[in-house]
Amino acid sequence: MLVSRFITSLAVCMIFTAFLIVEVRRLRYSAYAYIAQSSLLVTVFLSIAILIPEPHFYIWALSALITKVIIVPWLILTTISKVSVEYEESPILPLSASIIIDLVLIIVGFILAFYIPLPFVKMGFRICLGVSLALFLLGVYGMASKTCAIKQTICLCHMENGIHLLLATLGYTSPVTVEIGILTDAVLTIAIMLYLSYLIKKVSGSLNTFRLSSLRW
Repeated sequence: MLVSRFITSLAVCMIFTAFLIVEVRRLRYSAYAYIAQSSLLVTVFLSIAILIPEPHFYIWALSALITKVIIVPWLILTTISKVSVEYEESPILPLSASIIIDLVLIIVGFILAFYIPLPFVKMGFRICLGVSLALFLLGVYGMASKTCAIKQTICLCHMENGIHLLLATLGYTSPVTVEIGILTDAVLTIAIMLYLSYLIKKVSGSLNTFRLSSLRW
């Protein structure tokens, strides 16, 4: 019980970083929030490896540390410096409305977690499941509601963290989970998206993806 509570506490802390990733308009701070969230995810993997114990999670923790805490943030921060843009442009929705949507999506994630019949998921990990679903939904919402290409990329990274937490919650007793988690790490995709963000800024003078339609003319 203490094990699941500790891991659940780490997962719940990821919710707070989610607000910063999605809602903070300064891109650099949003990237720092992603680093904090990824560090919590690595700690979840280490906790599963040590406390349950599941030794194969050490491999996943090391992989996540290298990719999610070091490589991807470095790519994001480097791109922010190259494009010389610190703040995203005004989002589609005002902050107050966006926060309400965030809260609704978090509630939906937890409702799904507790009402989906998954008998192999221990009750102590239901909250982790709710957090993972909430992170996924918030990531999708961030990608759809933000107009800045770099912010959309950070939200994709955030959504991926939710998917990896979901995998860890559903299959922490299987070594196959580690293999799937490592193989689904989208570092190359993120690198390509950030390079496209750089090209968008270079060609259009803005990171606003809604202005790409002007390139037709």
